Amino acid sequence: MHWLNLWQVARGAAKTFRSGTQLEPLKDEMIKKLCLAAGACVLFFLLLEGLCSTLFVAYQFWAPQERTLSAPSVRYDRELGWVSVPNFYDKNYYAPGIYLRTNSRGFRANEEFTERVPPGKLRIICSGDSFTFGEGVNNDATWCQLLESLDPRFQTVNMAEAGYGIDQMYLRYRREGSELDHDIHVFAFITDDFRRLQLTTLTGYGKPVLTLRDGKLATDNVPVPRSSRLQHWLALKPQPLRQFKSLAAMAWLAGRVLPDREYQIPNGPTDEQRQILGKMIEALQAIEKQKNSVLVLVYLPNRGYGSAPTAPSLAWQAFIRAESEKRGIVFVDIAEGFQKLPLTRRDGMFICPESVHYFPEVPGHYDDEGHEYVAKQLYARLVSIPEVAEKLGRLSEGQVAKVGVDSSVRRPEGYRLSK
Repeated sequence: MHWLNLWQVARGAAKTFRSGTQLEPLKDEMIKKLCLAAGACVLFFLLLEGLCSTLFVAYQFWAPQERTLSAPSVRYDRELGWVSVPNFYDKNYYAPGIYLRTNSRGFRANEEFTERVPPGKLRIICSGDSFTFGEGVNNDATWCQLLESLDPRFQTVNMAEAGYGIDQMYLRYRREGSELDHDIHVFAFITDDFRRLQLTTLTGYGKPVLTLRDGKLATDNVPVPRSSRLQHWLALKPQPLRQFKSLAAMAWLAGRVLPDREYQIPNGPTDEQRQILGKMIEALQAIEKQKNSVLVLVYLPNRGYGSAPTAPSLAWQAFIRAESEKRGIVFVDIAEGFQKLPLTRRDGMFICPESVHYFPEVPGHYDDEGHEYVAKQLYARLVSIPEVAEKLGRLSEGQVAKVGVDSSVRRPEGYRLSK
């Protein structure tokens, strides 16, 4: 009987052990410790990640990574926002061996320009933004300067400026270009230049804004407010701050509640923009008529245009083309022909991000090949304009360089490339 009782007790204990009723407190304690350890690991990882991200952003934030508009070659201008510093020269400005030089007027040039056109020359003024100014290439490699290389009868004046909107191009030409006698005015732009028409600031610099007042062109935001050093410095540092996901999340939420309309690109010109640009083109025509000059509007391709034109690009192209036809203005759409080129060739016309340059905005602009392509296409169209052909005919005989162009480009009757 005694052994039977012991056996029953042992079986009961084993059953109890297997059921785990006596180990419940131990299991709960172990689970708590495991959860605390896992939580501590997660917290440590988050703190480590936050610390590393903060140190990385701080390094980028304080690193001397200037933008082209904050570089020593640019200064404040009360009417235009900013202009190039006159008589500036740096032989290694963009990268080792890639120089920038301006003349006494602040134009990108290796020479001075007199008010009168030199004998035996046709003067071309090039208005535009950084794609005309030639970000990342030497003075001699810009498409504006290459026009002069293609035909020694041309003298070109690069009146472009990095970051300019189409309004600033017009205002600078009206202020400074109209003072120079010239035969051709090439007014070149990309799609983004129309977006800048809406802006009052760009990377820390204020800018003027064209508007209509009583049906006439007027300029607002002038004198352009001068930004403080702190405002300008903070405007030049948006990229590192975007590394903080918390700021990105807050910016996203703010964008949902308050859309940043200032930087939105509409799908095409608004009615107000159509009127403003119509008046601007009309004013350009009046100046050219007074100067006995030919106005040429040029649509330039950019890297974003290469794969497929966006809806805004197509809408702006259609508007400029229609406006040009209505007013009898020469319109050269280089972007249209560019898009038909093989993808590998298109990509090869832009400065790649891996290239060595001192400014983060330089990649994506034309490289030497891109400027050469634009120059050749534009040159073929320029010499096909009857008024230009007539002007060239009055000059002394000169050799015309042989260039490769699209077969669709119309040339004047009797014109041929030299062999």
